[in-house]
Amino acid sequence: MLFFRAVLRGVLDWRKWLLLASALILLVTSSVSAWMNVNPDPKIVVGKVPLDREIALVLDDVPPHRDPPPPPPRGGRRAGGEPRFSRPTARGLIDPDGRPPGPAKPYVGTVDDSGGLQFVLILGSDARSGNPERGRTDSIHVLALDPAARRGTIVGIPRDSWVNIPGHGNRKINEAMNLGGPRLAVRTVRDLTGMPIQYYMVTAFEGFRAIVNELGGVHAHIPYDMNDPPSGAFFKQGWHHLVGEEALAYSRNRHVPAGDFARQWNQGLLMIDTLKNLREQTSTREEVERWLRILVKYARVDMSFSELSRLGVLARVTASSSVRNTVAPGRTGMAGRASVVFLNEKANELFRDVREDAIAQGDYPSYGPPPQPDPGESPGESPPPDPPLPLP
Repeated sequence: MLFFRAVLRGVLDWRKWLLLASALILLVTSSVSAWMNVNPDPKIVVGKVPLDREIALVLDDVPPHRDPPPPPPRGGRRAGGEPRFSRPTARGLIDPDGRPPGPAKPYVGTVDDSGGLQFVLILGSDARSGNPERGRTDSIHVLALDPAARRGTIVGIPRDSWVNIPGHGNRKINEAMNLGGPRLAVRTVRDLTGMPIQYYMVTAFEGFRAIVNELGGVHAHIPYDMNDPPSGAFFKQGWHHLVGEEALAYSRNRHVPAGDFARQWNQGLLMIDTLKNLREQTSTREEVERWLRILVKYARVDMSFSELSRLGVLARVTASSSVRNTVAPGRTGMAGRASVVFLNEKANELFRDVREDAIAQGDYPSYGPPPQPDPGESPGESPPPDPPLPLP
């Protein structure tokens, strides 16, 4: 009798522990699921693509191909009363109302720089609303970082570059995401550049505006006067405090010298100015993570927050003067009836240079003025000057 009681007690204990283990598994699974699907209606998508296997051309989880909606009529207001863009003042262009970011705060805390070179593909979708993956990419940049050297390079790729898109033949590179989502865009840029891209971020109009606004705007240097109704960029040269719609207008303006090459260049300048703002305002991992939580609020993030935080800190401890801005050079031409960009051998040289150590050290064309000096950092940390501006 005592034997059967002991067996029964053991069975009950086993069931109790099984229920407890099941509850813990359910809790962990739901927590991971909640993190991996932070936002059911994302305006930004951040993800990781493993390097240890080929990116399969399986498109079951990719939104269907849809042409982007036509742009709203110029001027006027969007639905809901939101201005489409800032209007010029009665005196003409908007006067500078910003300032150069101050010196970077000393960073306090440990930095995990053990992961080797980091390559992030940053994509700007032309989707005006909804899922940013449903659109073509107007902005294509690779951010390459050497965490140990705390140096890096921004490589802009013209959106009309005529390249091979795996499974689809030669097309403009900006079609890759619309054909197969961010993973196909990553594979296309990997094949083009040879860079082992591990991460990607996709943002569109809504997400871009929302993040800039919630950060309180960004101090950015407009490199020359802009008067462009299609984008809404009406700025005098100088430092401006840009809110979301203004930052979007600046980054979209392609009616500038050298056209889309210059637009990619200016987008790189805006990234560097944003880094200056981050370095001025943060000195610890916790402060960097406050910036990242604003990103997460609008994003679907397909990686752990600790990994996202590590990348944020690596960017934070890299001086903006140690990040070189580049754009892959080429010439404009025609492919059938389409106006395209044919990247040249100098672009291939740039790709080889950056994939070796994340640092562009050769002489490459510039498509605009260099970044403004970084306050509080020695001139010796500045990247090498760019050669004069060539016209495509």
